[in-house]
Amino acid sequence: MKPYSILLPSTLVCLFLAGCASTETTSSSVPQYVDPGAQGTIAGMGVESQDLIAVTDKMVRKILETPGLQSRKGETPTIGLIPVENRSRFAIDKQIFTTRIKALLNEKANGQIRFVARDRMDEIKREKDLKEKGEVTSGERRKLLGVDYYLTGEISSLSGSGPRGKSDYMLFTFRLIDTETSEEIWGGFHELKKEGTEDAVYR
Repeated sequence: MKPYSILLPSTLVCLFLAGCASTETTSSSVPQYVDPGAQGTIAGMGVESQDLIAVTDKMVRKILETPGLQSRKGETPTIGLIPVENRSRFAIDKQIFTTRIKALLNEKANGQIRFVARDRMDEIKREKDLKEKGEVTSGERRKLLGVDYYLTGEISSLSGSGPRGKSDYMLFTFRLIDTETSEEIWGGFHELKKEGTEDAVYR
């Protein structure tokens, strides 16, 4: 009986240690929150969150400094969004740049700029039809808001590769276009270059 009395505690200790190791492995696999504006440990050659933040922050500052940004009638100017045209080799959500610029302008412009929700036109027109038919309550009938300026942009890149790795130069350009005259009343750009040996898969 003595051998069993010796092995049993040892077996329990081993099981306890194995359980602890399993717990540590599970906890270490939990995703960690990181600063989206800082370089992460998992990075690739394409556009990262810190690049998006740097580009859009700069564009918003420049737009707010534009002296000619005003409505035709001296009212608050109205801006419409056109998705960015992606000419780079990377698969990028084309709307994410203008979406963040819009959010920042709404936050920092203190009501000096307004946007139209053209991406929700079907729902808006349906609601207007219901109001006109008297099926839902309505106040003063007003026309849909027109656009004074369109905000759009392009992403371009120059890419190279060799035995020592890869290189990507990226140019982000944005502009505000007057819808009456087609004049570009503002234009801004941001550029960056990355070099590395491996690429990441972006989704």
